Amino acid sequence: MNVYNFLALIALCANANPSGVLTMWSKNQDIITGSMCGYAANVIGGLNSPAITNSHYFPNRFLCAANQNRHPNSCGKCFRITYTSGGSEGNRARPGSAEIQIVDAMAADRDFDCLVDPFRQITGTDTGVMPITYEEIPCTLTDNGRSKITVMDGGNSWWTKVIVSNAKSSVKRIDMTIGQGAAQKTFTMTKSGNSASYESGNGRLTGQSGPASFAVTLWNNEMLNFNNCFVNWPVNNGVSCQTAAANGGQPTQNPTAHPTAQPTRQPTQNPTASRLLTMEPTLAPTGAAAVSTASPTNAPNGGRCYIGQCGCPGTPNWNQVAGSWCVEDVNYFKQGWCASEANCGGCSGVWCS
Repeated sequence: MNVYNFLALIALCANANPSGVLTMWSKNQDIITGSMCGYAANVIGGLNSPAITNSHYFPNRFLCAANQNRHPNSCGKCFRITYTSGGSEGNRARPGSAEIQIVDAMAADRDFDCLVDPFRQITGTDTGVMPITYEEIPCTLTDNGRSKITVMDGGNSWWTKVIVSNAKSSVKRIDMTIGQGAAQKTFTMTKSGNSASYESGNGRLTGQSGPASFAVTLWNNEMLNFNNCFVNWPVNNGVSCQTAAANGGQPTQNPTAHPTAQPTRQPTQNPTASRLLTMEPTLAPTGAAAVSTASPTNAPNGGRCYIGQCGCPGTPNWNQVAGSWCVEDVNYFKQGWCASEANCGGCSGVWCS
């Protein structure tokens, strides 16, 4: 029996709720801009993102990462985490609990990593491998219960990505309806990896414009309806709309939530930075992970980074899907991190020269 299973067994004996292991994520409260779920992705404004600023748990940074093997589809869910006794810092710790929201994904051998403030409230210390019990709870909502959907990959009538925030649970399904009359089309969007975002997928958007609506199903089976969310599709990155308030009213669009439009096809983050690759905990973190400050390199004239679903123009894969949605002068990263040959593969792209 390894130390993590032993600690979990201690917690199980103390409480009927599920047991697990908790470690401290970081003392850098703003590290969430690189988190896998995507609520504070730089492409929609980072710490000013409309998908994170409406979270009840954001102002005090009561935010954590969850092991996606043990807690799948947990981006956006909320938990009450409780510590009683034991663990690597048991002689310095004291009992406590906190209600937190999941904003990052990991595959390391523990259940939760929490930022320093919730970790300290739960355990009384700022480091350690600690046995805990936990229970999923409905998230506390802000803004009179108005959920929000934000466009993460906009300005493109052939492809998009969206993220839902300020909901009681995580998202299970999103159906998008675009256009009107005989040209109206409805399709189910595809979950983007272990993140909280959903993308249009291959061949589902084929240049449509006009009003766009979204029907969202949460994992608690609650339905969120964003009817006529956007009047004129497509819209730019960072643009969002809200559901009607709990006391009635109509959905409203917020085009100024992120005033600076982002370039078309810029990704939400560099996928290679994901903490899903982290396998062992750091018992006493000293700060944020290193972040590159180098300026992005745009693609040279001799090549382009096309999105992986399309491949390179003229190849069998391109010829198979080009007739439905891949366009040679559209479906590539035009600028930013992913536009260079060195970074293309890390963005799930294909370098074509």
